[in-house]
Amino acid sequence: MPAVRTLRAYGLSLGALGAAIALRWAVDPVLGDALPFVTLFAAVAVAVWIGGYRVAVAIAILGFVASDYLFMTPRGRFDLSSPAIRAGLFAYLFTCAIIVAIGEAMRRERARAQDRGELLRVTLASIGDGVIAADNAGQVTYLNTIAEQLTGWSTTEALGEPLERVFQLAHEADNRPFEDSGAFTPSGERVVRAGHAVLLSKDGSVRPVDHGIAPIRDEAGAISGRVAVFRDISVRRRTEQAETQRMLTARELAAIVETSDDAIISKSLEGV
Repeated sequence: MPAVRTLRAYGLSLGALGAAIALRWAVDPVLGDALPFVTLFAAVAVAVWIGGYRVAVAIAILGFVASDYLFMTPRGRFDLSSPAIRAGLFAYLFTCAIIVAIGEAMRRERARAQDRGELLRVTLASIGDGVIAADNAGQVTYLNTIAEQLTGWSTTEALGEPLERVFQLAHEADNRPFEDSGAFTPSGERVVRAGHAVLLSKDGSVRPVDHGIAPIRDEAGAISGRVAVFRDISVRRRTEQAETQRMLTARELAAIVETSDDAIISKSLEGV
């Protein structure tokens, strides 16, 4: 696969070089011997963005040879004997070096950003919490796998939908919907609600959740969206309810024992 990508990069870059030379040829009647390399810089920029500095250097050299042969006096042969041609070569290579350096830096930053994005995607896909992100207009831009399972919405269905429609929260006591399911405080502070809320799934199922809403801020600190993080607490809620029922039963038994007129003696399983 790396070899295929390299060949593809060279192919596309050569295509860009061919287009640049063809364009210079088309305007040659107007430019004459002036600006023989003017269209090559775009081809070099395309090459470094697609294939990196090695491909760009090759395209820069090939472009110079072609332009020297086609557009510089004496035409029809490659000649570096003239001081003007050597000065033009130096200026051309210097400009190409700047383009390649900037393009390579941008290319590496793009690769780092893609790596960070992939790491974030894998992390969000593997955690046990549901995560839903929305833009400043409140429209859903992302769901992880857990969020899809809990809400009943697939990513394809949810993208562009209002957050409150996908992430429907209600009061646990009566399933009355919250009016601010996807909101945070006016000052942009994070809102966390632990328990006493249920998530209304698209398929009609209801499950208790802990959830929080937090703003997404850009590099300048301005709010650019929001993210909802929530967790299914059905098992914990059943455990809590079972413990509550056990305590109620124990209190009832204790009250019966305390108020009974009969003599009562208890013993352990060992007969003590």
